[in-house]
Amino acid sequence: MARVFLSHSIRDNAAAAVLKAWLDGQGFASAFLDFDKHSGIPPGAV
Repeated sequence: MARVFLSHSIRDNAAAAVLKAWLDGQGFASAFLDFDKHSGIPPGAV
């Protein structure tokens, strides 16, 4: 399955989270969302 990177405005965090959840449900286990607690980038990371 393809890898997916969700690029979005901070104003669209809620919509991006819904889209990521849908992608996860469709089998896209490698969908990347920057603020995701498990696969995202923590604040201040280099």
